[in-house]
Amino acid sequence: MSRSEKINKIKSFAPKILNISISELGYEFDAIHENGLILGFPGMLLGISSGNLTENNLKNPSLLLNKLINSVPECLLKFSVVSDEILDDFFNAIQN
Repeated sequence: MSRSEKINKIKSFAPKILNISISELGYEFDAIHENGLILGFPGMLLGISSGNLTENNLKNPSLLLNKLINSVPECLLKFSVVSDEILDDFFNAIQN
């Protein structure tokens, strides 16, 4: 499958939260946004939800992801700059 086909397949799942984990700084996750990918990082939700991830966030990830991107714009990796390795990781995650 070509890079372009993988990107289109991944985009079709947006918005989606993946690979949720928790650390001392709150919840972390990877996500698919219509404009790119978000890789989880420590404290990613501290500025918008005190590190918490609610049931409502999981039901409506678009609002949470947009708040995160507005708060930390550099967290969004545009599809044009995402490495093939990261693209493959996300592609495999949506296949499972």
